Parts: sequence; structure tokens; C-alpha cells
Amino acid sequence: KGEPIKTLYVVCSLPEQHAFIKIIQLPLMNLEEVRKAIKWEAEANIPFSLDEVYLSWQVIHSDNPTDHLDVLINAAPKNLVDNYLNALREASIEPIVFEIESVATVRGLIQNEYAPKPVLIIDLGFNRTSFIIFAGRSIRFTSSISSVCNKEMLEAISKKLNTTLREAQLSKFRIGLDKNGKKGSVFNALLPSLTKLIEKIKDCIVFHEEYSRGHEDKEDISEIILCGGGAHLKGLSHYLSSRLGIPVKLGNPWI
Repeated sequence: KGEPIKTLYVVCSLPEQHAFIKIIQLPLMNLEEVRKAIKWEAEANIPFSLDEVYLSWQVIHSDNPTDHLDVLINAAPKNLVDNYLNALREASIEPIVFEIESVATVRGLIQNEYAPKPVLIIDLGFNRTSFIIFAGRSIRFTSSISSVCNKEMLEAISKKLNTTLREAQLSKFRIGLDKNGKKGSVFNALLPSLTKLIEKIKDCIVFHEEYSRGHEDKEDISEIILCGGGAHLKGLSHYLSSRLGIPVKLGNPWI
């Protein structure tokens, strides 16, 4: 059963779709100059008023010398964070850190939080799918969509087979993308979702290629890591790998 949780301290994850992450470039400067420049750059890049958000940033250190600084900035609305804070404190729990969901995902799936070559993490959630590109010791890109998600896949299977969502879930696990199972009906039901997923993955790859053009340590996406409930679709890793020509594996949260 495991041990009871005794600590009153927590690290709290904030929902990705309400937060903002972006890499900006600054001329080479010291940290004090970066601290002063961040305010102006954040105002130009964040789609919120700075008075309405909590803002954090870190300089991304490259293994190779560059003629500029890459700085990762992230922001979350104050009302969102304050609501979480108040709820936790009413439960007599004290948060030490608030972090955006993609940061928590990376820490759980990237060994030692370091990737020598760029990795694309795809979190197939129930209501949305998130995409995270991670390289070196930092997130380079995040995106989240609701047009492809586990719920949509289950509803497509349920409609195609005329079954309940529970039965559709079992078909997803047991048959999945096996074209011979139930005469390929599950695969055919999922094909529109899979097509949209592959298109979005290709968009992420194109973004990474364009971003990398100005960097001497340019590397292609080396692998794709799947996580979230939708990642357990039978045959998904093999299907994506064969379509994209990139190794795909299921994430290991114990790594």
C-alpha cells in the first residue's frame, strides 16, 4: 500500500494551456543586464500584461559558444496561481514551487534532466495533447491542442463499433492499430485522429529546424517520447515511427 504522505510541502503543477513559455534571444550580457532587459522583452513577447502574471526566466547555457543569449521565459496568470495557492493553504499544505506542466513532465521523463540531442515529448491527455521539445538542459518549445486527444479517439472507436466508451477503451488497449483486429475497424476509426497528430508532429519538427538554423549545435529531433493516457494505444509507437522515420517509445516515469 505504500507509506502515508506525511509532508505538508508540495511542488504544484500548473495547467499548460493557461501558461506561457517562450525562448527569446538577447545580446551577450551579464546576468544583471539580463534581469533589466527581461522586463522589456517580456512585455513584447507575452500576450498578457506584466501586472497580471507571475514571471520567471532562466538563461539557457549551450555546450558551444554563441554570439547571443537564449533565455527561457515563462509566465502564469496571477489569478490562476493565487487560486491554487489559496486552495492548498486552506488544506494546510504549503507549496514550495509552482511550475508549468511541461516542466514537470520533462523532469519525470528525461534522465538527469539532460538530453544531448533534441527530444520531442508528446503527452496524449484526455482532453488535449501537449508537445514539448527539450534539448540540452532546457525546454525549447511547447504547444497544446484539443483537436487531438484521448477522448476524441475513444468517441471515434465507440461510434464506429457502436459500443460504450468503456468497451472502446478495451478495444484501444487490445486491438489498437492492428489492421487485422475486427477487420481493421478500430484502425479506420482512429485514422483521422492519427493523421492530425502526425501533421502536428511535423509542424513541431519544422519549428525546431527553423529555430536551430541560428545555432551551431543544431541537431535533428533524435526521438519521440509518448506519455499520457492516449499513449497506451496499442501499436501507436510503431505506427508513428514508421510514418515519421524517428524512433518512438513510451515514456518511463521511473527513469
